[in-house]
Amino acid sequence: MTRQEFYDILVARYLSNTATDEEMELFFGLLERGELEHALEKQLDQQYEPTPVQPSEQRTIRPARKNGYRRMAAAAIVIILFTAGYYLLKSDILSPSSNESSVLTAIPPGTNKASLTLADGRTVDLSSDKEGIVVGTDDVRYTDGSRVAAIQTTDADYTITTPRGGQYQINLPDGTRVWLNAASVLTYPSRFSDDKREVKLNGEAYFDVNHQSDAPFVVRTAEQEVTVLGTEFNISAYADERETKTTLVNGSVMVSMPVSGSGSHSLRLARGEQSSIAAGVLTKRTVDPGSAIAWKNGKFLFEREDIASIMRKVARWYDVEVVYADDVSGLTFTGSLSRFDDISKILDKIAYTRTVRFKIDHATTDGKGRRVIVMK
Repeated sequence: MTRQEFYDILVARYLSNTATDEEMELFFGLLERGELEHALEKQLDQQYEPTPVQPSEQRTIRPARKNGYRRMAAAAIVIILFTAGYYLLKSDILSPSSNESSVLTAIPPGTNKASLTLADGRTVDLSSDKEGIVVGTDDVRYTDGSRVAAIQTTDADYTITTPRGGQYQINLPDGTRVWLNAASVLTYPSRFSDDKREVKLNGEAYFDVNHQSDAPFVVRTAEQEVTVLGTEFNISAYADERETKTTLVNGSVMVSMPVSGSGSHSLRLARGEQSSIAAGVLTKRTVDPGSAIAWKNGKFLFEREDIASIMRKVARWYDVEVVYADDVSGLTFTGSLSRFDDISKILDKIAYTRTVRFKIDHATTDGKGRRVIVMK
């Protein structure tokens, strides 16, 4: 048996959850030294099958770099704990070997959930059985053509709000499509003006802007203004996040940040670039857009992301409160998890690294058992 054949068998035994303790220790040691790279790539080629997407979505998830397929495939199978130097291979058959790290209470993932606030202040709860709404010239309908209650549009602003644990789609009057993530608010007019299309966002949304050369599309957040003609991009502007991020998938956008006493500071983004506003400073960098829009495609995708940031995303999507019993700062993870799994599967995958544990507190004031305690 050659060394490579032995490596192939070792990786296969680990993935099938049949490795002994001695083989597990050897596996992690070889992996940390980079000697299992070829064996892992073979497993990725054999196990990774791209998820079919609708033709309209294919252009929104193309990686920005040639090696994007390999990186996304690896992320779909491997969760890496960089700070400890350990690698956790993600597989549906894996589960913690100790009840200490297992989360037994099932908290389901978020669903299609939103409300629409009308010009007169009335609020309409949108159907959770529908994917989104279409704003027409005279009324508002669901994407399947059915009418949203008895709403008649007027020349005024409307607000669609997703709660924690909710997401929704909206087709604006100009044909622009917007996907709202959890805990987000989008304010829009029932009719855009002839020379400008403007909306306001608090939270996170993905925009597929309908091209109109004579009417720029403007997205305002608390810290920035993004101006486009027709393109696809993601904005993350949550109040509890340190950064406001704009990630360009296709086209070109101009990001402007007001500067006290001197007008504004602007940056133009090209495809695969991301702007960031943090502590009053506007910068940009090259990224893989797939990471920023993973939520839209039903995934949590982390790239060397710290545990606090991960848990904020989990809290918004599963509508839970997160409490830290121990100092776990400095732990960072990379990997891909499904947003459609219940919370127990998400937390168990992370807890499998043996560096962090989770517990769901049932003694919450609302009686829902929606407090997640993070421990070492």
